[in-house]
Amino acid sequence: FLTKYFTIVNFFLQIVSFIIFHLKDASLVIVGPPIDLQIRDLGLLGQLHIQWKAPLNLAGQSLCVIRYMLSYGNSDSTNCKNVITNRMEYTDGFNLNKEINVKIRTLVKGQCTNGTELQSNWTELVYRAYMEGHSDSKIKDLHCIVYNEEYMDCVWEMQSSAPHDVGYTLFYWHQELEQAEQCKNYIENQESKIGCHFYSDDLIQFNDFNICVNGSSENKPVSPAYFTFQLQDLVKPAVPDKINLTLPKTDEIYLEWEPPSGKIPPHCFEYQLDFRQRDFEWKVRKTFI
Repeated sequence: FLTKYFTIVNFFLQIVSFIIFHLKDASLVIVGPPIDLQIRDLGLLGQLHIQWKAPLNLAGQSLCVIRYMLSYGNSDSTNCKNVITNRMEYTDGFNLNKEINVKIRTLVKGQCTNGTELQSNWTELVYRAYMEGHSDSKIKDLHCIVYNEEYMDCVWEMQSSAPHDVGYTLFYWHQELEQAEQCKNYIENQESKIGCHFYSDDLIQFNDFNICVNGSSENKPVSPAYFTFQLQDLVKPAVPDKINLTLPKTDEIYLEWEPPSGKIPPHCFEYQLDFRQRDFEWKVRKTFI
């Protein structure tokens, strides 16, 4: 009897071992989407941190190469950014004035799929920045000019329907700052803030320069407005130095000048000359010399 019993037990254990062995080597045929997708505002005027977790059915899959395809953009735009990463987090800048759509899916390939790439369904999340106040309370527009790379002035307009007692505040951030900072030198008109003056130490080029203008009013909440600039695109150079005009002949003129002083290298300038004779139309010439 005992011999028969141990024979049955041994046979059963062999079957279990066979099933476990083949389950371990079995190929995945379906993969789940990432779970617990979250979007967190870092308080840096547009920088959002996206994070997620791996799908549950990939736990313990050591033979898989797991990546994630992240697609994001404003909900009203057809131009979405697409990123493939093996990490489970991503940070980028966004336009917080608009609704943001983020979606992500799992990509799996390797021995666990016999070399075939599997793609999960999308997991999607919509993010809306907190916008207290009606849209007519925010500033109308923001215009910024970098003068000869020495300083920058940003000025805004107030909407006609904005509260009469509104007071605006400007904050800015770029990647060299640990946190958003408030404008140190406001431009005022009749005791109302209408802009901000930035010194050269506050400026950075070839990186996003994020600005938020919000405000306060006793009558109603004021909605914030967000802007992102590339400051190298906003530079207005100074006028040329030491302009000299001579008449070597009666029928020609000779004009010479020196490049403007400042931080901009001379080879970066292009010059435009507008001229005309009396009662004739203006003519335009451009030169790098």
